[in-house]
Amino acid sequence: DEIFAGSEEEQIGNADAGQIYRVTNMGLVGRVNYDYQSKYLAEVSFRYDGSSKFAKGHRWGFFPSASVGYRISEESFIKEFAPLSFITNWKLRASYGAMGDDGSSSYQYLSGYDYPGASYVFGDVVYKGLGFRGLPNELITWYKSKTLNVGTDLDLWNGMLSAQVDFFWRYRDGLLGKRSGEVPGTIGAELPEENLNQDLYKGFEIVLGHRNKINDFNYSVSLNFALTRRQNRHLEEGDAVNSYDRWRNKYSNRYSDMGWAYGSNGQFTSMEDIWRSPIQDGQGGATQLPGDWKYEDWNGDEKFEMPSKNDNVVCKPRFYTTDKTLFDKFVNGEEKMTLKIELARNQSKTFLVDVKNKTISGTI
Repeated sequence: DEIFAGSEEEQIGNADAGQIYRVTNMGLVGRVNYDYQSKYLAEVSFRYDGSSKFAKGHRWGFFPSASVGYRISEESFIKEFAPLSFITNWKLRASYGAMGDDGSSSYQYLSGYDYPGASYVFGDVVYKGLGFRGLPNELITWYKSKTLNVGTDLDLWNGMLSAQVDFFWRYRDGLLGKRSGEVPGTIGAELPEENLNQDLYKGFEIVLGHRNKINDFNYSVSLNFALTRRQNRHLEEGDAVNSYDRWRNKYSNRYSDMGWAYGSNGQFTSMEDIWRSPIQDGQGGATQLPGDWKYEDWNGDEKFEMPSKNDNVVCKPRFYTTDKTLFDKFVNGEEKMTLKIELARNQSKTFLVDVKNKTISGTI
């Protein structure tokens, strides 16, 4: 019996129904090393793993890896060359390997029901119901991670100065996802998860170190710098309706840390600068102050922002105009003036600017 499966009346405690299952993993691991005069190094290994989370015929995966190293500091042209005697160790290395992961899988190949699912109330009693699983997918299997690493290790003056530099690429294939298409509600189930998506991590790491001994005191310090970026090589998503939709809303073949923002065109230097600029806060410029960032006007329309429906307009007189005479009247205290605004389709409207009462009145 499980605590989540009974009545909740007077129940103390809880249990996670999603953790009530058994998982079996089996594997075979092998490795071969080669070392010639501590100068030429090589290693080949493999894993042959099986998981009960997948259907028969898709449970086992073979994941090989290999690495090579070359200690160039062991060559005679370095060891016997006095000007290079400060090089204690210098190794070039590279590795490539594949690994499998079943951590995101949860027996998607099985059909049936989830319990408990939705709850229903009859009278004053809550009853747990069955939940429908998505359509089963017997083809689901390991997603694979393939990693390439190229680097070098350098020790100088017996460790007084050391450096490690690595460049790496990790390509993951078969990440779980659902197809973007929809199915009719009459089917009564969702589309299954499949091994659809792909991503790529790439970057580099630099480690600088210093190690020394003063009498009986040993110390070491290191400085680390790393940069990693993730790119969605393929992300299951609907087709773009046009080129703008693809550019703005689709994320395949794009970095995951991508963001959207307005371009900057400097900062406002004064209130007059704000009044001369297009409204960008959606509140008639009421929230803008000197020092705020200006948004770059990419299309160059420089139009007064107005509502699109036929409403009376009453707002604070912060507007943009290229008419210097009109602006001079405004800043010099003219009590009232007219403002002509050009709208779409070669239309224009005239508004009354009441400087004294700080309002703009008119109808679009």
